[in-house]
Amino acid sequence: MVEFIKYAEVNCTVQINEYKHFEGISPELWHFHIGGYQVLHKYLKDRKGKTLNDPIHYCRMVTALALTIEIQAHIDYSIDTLIQ
Repeated sequence: MVEFIKYAEVNCTVQINEYKHFEGISPELWHFHIGGYQVLHKYLKDRKGKTLNDPIHYCRMVTALALTIEIQAHIDYSIDTLIQ
């Protein structure tokens, strides 16, 4: 159950209750916004007080965001290279 949401930048974890947490959430991932929303935080916030039926879905979101950030970096580099 998502009782609270606490991000610890030091050890890259997102704690959702006294016993459960997600690891490997870099600050870049945690602070990533789409459409004005902090994606990973919003997903958990919308489920506060509820059980995460599929925690693997959250892990897949983290992976998708990590790949998105990586692809965006390649696009930015390519654009910068073309402009110069």
